[in-house]
Amino acid sequence: MILLFNSGLLDNIDDISISGTGIALRRLKQEVRDDINKLQDEQIAELNTQQKRIDLLQEQQSATLQFLVRYLIDGNELKHLIKLNSQEEFNFKFDDDLAMELKHLRAMGFINNFVGKGIEKVQQDREGDLKNYFHITEEGKSYLALRKTLGINEIPGLGEDGRWHRDIRDSGKILN
Repeated sequence: MILLFNSGLLDNIDDISISGTGIALRRLKQEVRDDINKLQDEQIAELNTQQKRIDLLQEQQSATLQFLVRYLIDGNELKHLIKLNSQEEFNFKFDDDLAMELKHLRAMGFINNFVGKGIEKVQQDREGDLKNYFHITEEGKSYLALRKTLGINEIPGLGEDGRWHRDIRDSGKILN
């Protein structure tokens, strides 16, 4: 026992227990401690790498969602949806583009027509308040709310004439 105290071995011993069967020494070497610390550092580094990947994926998903929401419907359709959601009258003059836009909004579930007042009736009447024919649905209101939540306020493709242009050639602008 005296040898134990004088040998310097005591500095490396973490636990001494004495029992009826003898003396037990538990020694945790510095190398083991270093290995544990190294493993912990590696695990922390891996967790940080995984968190960066998760953050990047979330940014990509957010960008994808913003893109899809921004371009799900065209500018004219968005203007129609906004007007149908407002308290103001929505005066229209019928043309084939209006019919196509209303069909798309209805197919998306964003608007619905009143009974007996669908696109054929709009075509027959040629002009009037579109709110007498169509109304925005809860899905349409949710879509507008989502655009607002995502901070998407612009109307895409809006030309100088106030109409959305499906093709840049329709807007009268030439790209150089």
